[in-house]
Amino acid sequence: MKTFDITPHLAFFDEYVRRFRGNSDEDRENVDLKRDHSLRVLDEARMITASLSGDGNMTAELMHLVHLAALYHDLGRFPQYARWRTFDDSVSENHGRLGLKALREEGVIADLPEAQRKLVQTVVCLHNRRFMPRGLPADVDTALRVVRDADKLDIIRVVLSYFSPDAHENSVVTLGLVDDPASYTPVLLERLASHKQAKYTEMQYFNDFRLMLMSWTYDLNFAASKMAVLERGFFDALAQGLPDKPELRDAVRRVRRDLEARPACSA
Repeated sequence: MKTFDITPHLAFFDEYVRRFRGNSDEDRENVDLKRDHSLRVLDEARMITASLSGDGNMTAELMHLVHLAALYHDLGRFPQYARWRTFDDSVSENHGRLGLKALREEGVIADLPEAQRKLVQTVVCLHNRRFMPRGLPADVDTALRVVRDADKLDIIRVVLSYFSPDAHENSVVTLGLVDDPASYTPVLLERLASHKQAKYTEMQYFNDFRLMLMSWTYDLNFAASKMAVLERGFFDALAQGLPDKPELRDAVRRVRRDLEARPACSA
């Protein structure tokens, strides 16, 4: 049986990231944040693919390609930060496309067969789309869904860590949003009530970020991902930070109910 080894890619990734760490504590913190995020997304992808291993479509080869795409999904964040000092695509450049460009320039997956190389490149390029594209080949569709779920799980964890009372301020992570515990933007609640993902550009307050992350639960594709949000306490942590208002309490109850009951896609 053919075996697949990601170790050389981990070594390349570590070397690639070191190029961008810069000289200031702030730059090192932000670059390391995305390095650590990428490695955790790889771990989350491994968790999700393990949950799908009994499915005949999740072959060892596809699993390996999913893991490569997870590791490299944010490769574009490093040149993005180096040039613009931000992780906000709306004021810089789409980091999925930057990642695709970096993959091609570095040639790190050039030795893969064409179909495999294109799968990894497609997932890296499309992972940050607001909605899943339609009409993708089945293996690309599955890989993209896994990486999107894995990415969301760790972004929720990271943002929650910066919302804790003892966390130091980092406007690159919190996107310069206003920390007003009593305020939120009504359109974010409307998105949630409509089972739609909110937009980054609609946010003004920290609570808007909480509502947007809650809206992501409607875009999770696998049972393992949904279980993680509930069992790790992510959902409760998002909800507990919101103002104690009837409309928000009702929204939290509805989303929790949907998260627990909504069927997951299979691979």
